[in-house]
Amino acid sequence: MLFRSVVPNGTITMYSGGMDHGAGGVTALPIITAELLGQPDMTNLKAVMSDTALTTDTGVTAGSRMTRNGGMGLVAAAQNLGTQWFPLIAAKLAAGTKSTNLAFGGGISGQPSGIIFDTTNPKNQMTFKAATALLPAAGLTGVGTYTPPAKTAYRVCGSKICEVEVDTETADVRVVDYVGGMGIGRVIFALGAEAQAQGGVLGLGIGETFYEQNINDSSTGLKYSGGVLNANYLDNKIPTIYQAPNRALALWTEYVDPYGPFGAVGIGENTLMSVIPMILNALSNAMYGYRFIHVPVRKEDIVLGLQYLKQKGLI
Repeated sequence: MLFRSVVPNGTITMYSGGMDHGAGGVTALPIITAELLGQPDMTNLKAVMSDTALTTDTGVTAGSRMTRNGGMGLVAAAQNLGTQWFPLIAAKLAAGTKSTNLAFGGGISGQPSGIIFDTTNPKNQMTFKAATALLPAAGLTGVGTYTPPAKTAYRVCGSKICEVEVDTETADVRVVDYVGGMGIGRVIFALGAEAQAQGGVLGLGIGETFYEQNINDSSTGLKYSGGVLNANYLDNKIPTIYQAPNRALALWTEYVDPYGPFGAVGIGENTLMSVIPMILNALSNAMYGYRFIHVPVRKEDIVLGLQYLKQKGLI
C-alpha cells in the first residue's frame, strides 16, 4: 500500500511499506512516482520507505516483486490523487473542461513534463506549479494498493554465459568473462539494473560457488533445513577484485509486461539463480567433462579433479 502526498508548495512525498535492502527500490519507486506525476526530475520528491505508520502490510521485499507490486500501487495512488485534484483544476481551465479528461504530462503521455493537460485538447493545460496552488492547505493524499491477478505467476527469465579458466599447476579457478541477458520488461532504473546484474555474479554467485558453505544439522532446528552449525559469517569469504571477471556485461531487451508499471518487472532473483550451474557447467567443460556435484567447490575438489584427468592422460 502506498500513499502519495502533494502540498501547495509542490513537494511530493511517496510513502511505501516496502523495505529496500539493496535492490534499488528506493530509487526505482521514486522514478515511477515522478513519471506518473509528470515531473521532469525528482527535485521536489521525497521517498519514505519501510513506512509502518501510514501504510498497511506490504509484504516482504522478495520474489522480485517490489517494482511490480509497489509500482502498480503507485499507479493506483496517482489515479486516486487525480480524482481529488483534477476537479479543482478543471474549474480553472477552459469552460466545459471535464476533470475525467485531465492527465499528468510527461514522457509516457507524449506531452511535456510539468503540466496537467486536457487529453481531448492538449493546449488546454495548466502547469504543475500553478495546479499545486489550488490545493487545500493540508494538501492531498492519493492512496493506492495492488493485488496481483489470480492465476498469474510472476517470473523473470534470462540467459547467462561465462568463461572459466583453470590453472592446472595451482588448481586456481577464475571466471574471466561473463555475459548475462535478462528479461525485465521496460527498464525503469538502468544503472540499478546493471548493478544488480553485475552484483549477482561478482559477489553472490562466485561467492556461493567457491567460497561460501552453509552447514546444517538436520536433527536440530527447523523442520526441513535443520539447525545452522556455522560459527559465524567470517569464514564465508566473498570474491575480491582478484577473483572478479575481466568483464561482467549485463544485457536486456525491453518489452512491455502487461502487469507491471509502464511494463516493468523485477530483477532480483534473475541475476543470481542460474549463476552456480552456469559456472559449474563452464568448469566441467574446461576439465574435459569432469563434474562437480556440490558447492562450494573448494581447491581440494579441483585438485582431485586434476589428478583424475592426469590419470586419464587428458592433461
